[in-house]
Amino acid sequence: MVIPLNLSPLNLVNNFLLLIRDGCHLCDNMTSSLTQHPLFNRINLSFLDIDNNDELHQQFFDKIPVLLKNNQIVCQTFFNEELFAKMVD
Repeated sequence: MVIPLNLSPLNLVNNFLLLIRDGCHLCDNMTSSLTQHPLFNRINLSFLDIDNNDELHQQFFDKIPVLLKNNQIVCQTFFNEELFAKMVD
């Protein structure tokens, strides 16, 4: 699934975007899984709170956290270590 967002600065190698919400325990879990992953030091991770963007809030409210690379979903709700590792160049 391709997400129609204008995130052109994030379309670089190993730049990931994590869509989150404040107070979301699943977001905290995915952040923890990412930061503890052996490949974490090879990526750039940015965060975007969907509560600050009406379009993203409407689209992802019940799916967060959502990890994106190049506007494509890598995983949502739960961290998928295998898919993440495949997406790291």
